[in-house]
Amino acid sequence: MEQCQLCGDGLKFLNTVTLPTKEKICDTCKTKAKKDLGLGFFSSFEYSLDDIYSMYEVNGVDLRALHQQKKDFLAIINSQPTTFERRIYIAGGNNLIATSTDSKVYQLDDERIYFKDNYEEFYYLISLEFEGPRFKNVTSHSSTETINNKYTEKERKKGKGGKVVAGAVLGNLMVPGLGAAVGAYAGSKGKDKKKKKGSQKITNHAQSNVTTKEVEEKSICYLELLRISDNKQIKITIKADSNDFHALGGLSIRENIPAENVDSGNLENNKITRSEAIQELKNLKELLDLGVLTQAEFDEKRKTYIDFL
Repeated sequence: MEQCQLCGDGLKFLNTVTLPTKEKICDTCKTKAKKDLGLGFFSSFEYSLDDIYSMYEVNGVDLRALHQQKKDFLAIINSQPTTFERRIYIAGGNNLIATSTDSKVYQLDDERIYFKDNYEEFYYLISLEFEGPRFKNVTSHSSTETINNKYTEKERKKGKGGKVVAGAVLGNLMVPGLGAAVGAYAGSKGKDKKKKKGSQKITNHAQSNVTTKEVEEKSICYLELLRISDNKQIKITIKADSNDFHALGGLSIRENIPAENVDSGNLENNKITRSEAIQELKNLKELLDLGVLTQAEFDEKRKTYIDFL
């Protein structure tokens, strides 16, 4: 994968900006440069890498050195396995390790620790402490409602008997025999009519339930670190519950804190710069990839240079 020629991060198809000089940078670097240099969000970006570096230098920032430092740092990280990774929420001390409050902690196979967006420093974990779990009472309310629906129906028969008799008598006076038949028919029809009348009764029964339970909330966890570059001890505070603390227990604690003057074996008079140590580690990694060194030999030789980073 191609890399941004400013920050060294991998380039993606929709996140690539090609400069007039055919150099490629990521869109994140372009946006940051426009903001840092006051170029305006909607202005064109017709600059080369050298132009960008020069504009930063005018503002007193050696961007080239910063990005090279990041590339070297990433080369070290990529030279060995990452044995631990977890998101953390820092309550205090994030400025001491140059990261945000919402960060990530990583640990390499050689027990060195680094933090998200900090491409300058490695640390060792000296101790891990937990204040213990904290709980709060949470009350919840619920209610149930029962509805009883009762319907009563009454039936009433309604006829026209009086009118039928009168009709039959009148019919007999006018046409004997016929009036009685017509009257009887009308009377029978009237007697079959029914009218229904009902009533409905609804009863509500409501019941409220209150339950209280203990729920764990975030407590405090302390990480005591040793900054490898100057052997300075740093303590940061992390928001953590029991699950977080048990997960952080996966970090390896450095038992033997390195002294200021580390015995470097075959390095003459212990004199070696950080950049030289980085280059030596790169060379060792190349030998490992080529199969010249075994993994065990690489791990052993790597220890010689670690404490100079």
